[in-house]
Amino acid sequence: LAAYGVYAITAWVGRHMRARFSAMVLGMGASMMVLYFGIYAALSGYQVVSGLWPYFTNVYIPPDAQQAYAFMRRHVAPDSIVIADLYAANMLPGFVRVRTVIGYPPAYEKEGDFQRDLAITGAFLSRTLSEEAARDLVSSWRADIVYADPSSGVALRPYTFLKPVYANDSVVIKRVVR
Repeated sequence: LAAYGVYAITAWVGRHMRARFSAMVLGMGASMMVLYFGIYAALSGYQVVSGLWPYFTNVYIPPDAQQAYAFMRRHVAPDSIVIADLYAANMLPGFVRVRTVIGYPPAYEKEGDFQRDLAITGAFLSRTLSEEAARDLVSSWRADIVYADPSSGVALRPYTFLKPVYANDSVVIKRVVR
């Protein structure tokens, strides 16, 4: 349909206008079509790229978290299992070679165990689990490190099997003592 429209306009301009004016009109029309195609292609490409990369836009990592990541890179064994809240559990594997209990990969949140693990992790970090239940949880998950906020229950009233190894204004890191 668009090709027929271009043909009809070209034929009409060629019949009714002078040659110089018709060449100018056709040149403007062709340049507008090329411009439209360029804008359409750019917007379509932007939408495709935005759809493929939804999780990594506008990430800000505070300096305290960067210092904690640097500490973990130096002092935590690779592939250690870390108990952390959902935000930290999604960030840690990207900056430190560790595995987290919740958060990664993105398809995990579609599984049935995700909400259960999220609730159990929240109960552990808020220190609402008993000492024995927390010890059983840590051994069943084979966790090595706890990464928490300083205002969390684990930081304020730690379990007896957690040994503090790092702390700053935003992060507390504790090692599990077996």
